[in-house]
Amino acid sequence: MIPKLVIALTLALVPQMATAFEPAGAKLFIDFPELNVDYELGSEAVIYAIIEGSTAHPQVIYTITYNHKGEIFTLGSFRCDLEFEVLGTSHSGMYDIKCVRQNIHSEITETVLQKGDGGYIEVYSD
Repeated sequence: MIPKLVIALTLALVPQMATAFEPAGAKLFIDFPELNVDYELGSEAVIYAIIEGSTAHPQVIYTITYNHKGEIFTLGSFRCDLEFEVLGTSHSGMYDIKCVRQNIHSEITETVLQKGDGGYIEVYSD
């Protein structure tokens, strides 16, 4: 009885949740890079790039997810406006990612995203 009630409540709330979102000028892109150092059957990385389209220098947010046999995990979200590149180095069985962004003062920050215990973390270069 309780699972049916939960499903009914969830379905009743879906239209209300959808109305909270508004159309935006952003664009959404998707990619399926091989982030696993060793291929694992039934698993794949999925990266979504959300590009703000309303400014001369748009911000780009990358969200890294991992689908492991139907279970989807978020491994992190990062702003990498200038560069987002999978590297040949790796940590915890997944390839590192180079992330370069620029702030409003035109200062450039370069980091490397490395797989940690729960997801990707930023490691600042000197």
